[in-house]
Amino acid sequence: MRIALRGPAVGAGCRAAGVRALHAALLGAGADAVLEACDPGGPVTPRDAPPAADRRGPVDVHLQWCAAADVEAGVDAPVRVARISQPHPVTAPEAALLKGLDEVWVRDEAAREHLVSLGVDRERLWVCPDPVDTAGVSAVAPPGAHGAVTLAIEPDPARLMNLVCVWAEVMPVEADVTLVLASDAGLPERVVAALARAGHREVDIADLMLICEPLSDRERLGLIAAAGLVLTPSARIAAEAAALGVPCADLGLDAPALAAKLCRTGERAAHAPSARHDAARVAGEVAARLAGLARFRRASGGYAGRPRTVLEGAMLGDRSPAAVNRGLARAMLRQGRVDLALRDGEGAVPDPAAPVDQSMRPLAWGCLREHGGAPDVTIRHGHPADLSPVRDGRLVAVLPWEFGGAPAEWLECLDRGVDEIWVPTGYVRDGYLAAGAPEGRVAVVPNGVDTAMFHPARAPMDLGDGAPGYRLLHVGGPAWRKGVDLLVDAYRMAFGPDDDVTLVLTDRGASCSDGVDRLVEDLAADPRAPRVMRLTRPVPEGAMPGLYAACDCLVHPYRGEAYGMTMAEAMATGLPVIAPDRGAARAFMDPDTALLVPSRRREIAVAELAGHRLVLPAVVHEVEVEALASRMRWAYECRDLAADTGRRAAVAIAAGHTWHHAAAVAASRLAALTASGEVARGVAA
Repeated sequence: MRIALRGPAVGAGCRAAGVRALHAALLGAGADAVLEACDPGGPVTPRDAPPAADRRGPVDVHLQWCAAADVEAGVDAPVRVARISQPHPVTAPEAALLKGLDEVWVRDEAAREHLVSLGVDRERLWVCPDPVDTAGVSAVAPPGAHGAVTLAIEPDPARLMNLVCVWAEVMPVEADVTLVLASDAGLPERVVAALARAGHREVDIADLMLICEPLSDRERLGLIAAAGLVLTPSARIAAEAAALGVPCADLGLDAPALAAKLCRTGERAAHAPSARHDAARVAGEVAARLAGLARFRRASGGYAGRPRTVLEGAMLGDRSPAAVNRGLARAMLRQGRVDLALRDGEGAVPDPAAPVDQSMRPLAWGCLREHGGAPDVTIRHGHPADLSPVRDGRLVAVLPWEFGGAPAEWLECLDRGVDEIWVPTGYVRDGYLAAGAPEGRVAVVPNGVDTAMFHPARAPMDLGDGAPGYRLLHVGGPAWRKGVDLLVDAYRMAFGPDDDVTLVLTDRGASCSDGVDRLVEDLAADPRAPRVMRLTRPVPEGAMPGLYAACDCLVHPYRGEAYGMTMAEAMATGLPVIAPDRGAARAFMDPDTALLVPSRRREIAVAELAGHRLVLPAVVHEVEVEALASRMRWAYECRDLAADTGRRAAVAIAAGHTWHHAAAVAASRLAALTASGEVARGVAA
């Protein structure tokens, strides 16, 4: 079993001391442990410098020893564990990220109970003590120290001044005691100033010694062993004191409590060293724990019943399938209910160490991961669809269809290796069933919105001077399926050149214009028509929230949609949305959260559409141009009421239509698919 240990491994920080001690103990026990040092600077002493990192080849388990905020949930290893080492409690967002790991380790029971209260499964939490290597440590007091020694260790000199003042007040000058302060630069000046403010001179107080130089692990342990009392806020140093059998107290005590501790320094009670923190013992427990996790990972079904899953498809492009794959993958990695690896269908593998948008980092790691065994389920979502059989496990094909009855070859794939088809809405599923698909083989796994990206507080994009007045937005390109021809006619009908309004059009996701492009060009060039701004350059995903925020209303009179991501994103940003009252988007909008326009169902008798052979006539929904124009005019004239609709829409999307909700549905479907040897049933919306 090969173990990768990641964490700060050089420097005087307590976290680095723990990483060094564990790594050395693992190597001493014969474990194959490699180090991934994540450090802000160089080593304090050559003695504390760890060996060079060596990550050639794959590892079986990856152990991160760091603060919760620094945990990378998508590291490329079959088993992923983080040991949280920080003085403050884990926050709720950090706990949500930790759920994507196989296990989370903490230093004590209190930390475990706190994570349980934040929703982390108790069975995936383990208490791992701080390891301390005390072998060969001998007590070494500073030269000149005498009597009972009290050692205070705190990097920030300012936090030691309360202790200095209490020492000057309670300790007689002639007492056979020494207070040793270990801190960073600036300590002497602060001590002198603190004593002067309290009315004391340095010669009028019991002996006080200052250490302002960095200490190696051995030097620090020698000082602790020589002390009768250690005062520190650090849980790591408290563990070192316990391992050496030295009493320890929190430096943050108030003045009376500190005084009581100091006055009893010479009465040191016998403390047996704690074997709990022995580095060799901790390393043995860690190795045994990780070996058990690795064995469980190789068992069928993955660790703790999490299906080993591969999501195949475009991940990094700007097309719709890539955006859906990114949203679902991010949420699934965060939730941790599925052991997920990603396979980019376009062959791109990003460098996880490159400076990229943090939201892309989990996807970069996911694209580099490989499972320890064959996947239980492969999910494919791309365009064109890849329906070829898989070698191992089950195959799920994500096949959204916008025009009613599903294509013939997509129905036939259920007899040629596809175990289940996923569609984003009940509307699309109804089209599959009408075309003859077995009811138990088509599941609704919805799309969603990343509400951390799309929310009403986003700053608006600067559209310059070309889009004054009330801004109506259409996102999706000049396609007939998107109803842009209907939008152009309705815009001409609703507004004139004197109205303070601008129609903002983007080409996001457009693959063809269906001849509608000319209508848009004529509208923009007509001096008798209302204003038009056309954004012909692609708008990056990260800039889309700003575009929504810069506009006042989204208009999307689609004829056919399988979901309607742009409408859901706009609603999440707080925009009122004008859309047909039929079709797929009714999955996330209603008359209270959208400005719906009456539409009629229309069948198109064609044998083939978009390169696919049909078994039923294609179905679209068309709004009446007059009704659409009326809705747009109402939004323009009653903009406060329209904005209220947008505010209600944002609440509704956040409450039930996020990628978090979608990932939970996907995880349930995957668990059902791997629960038995038969294809799962009962997948109705």
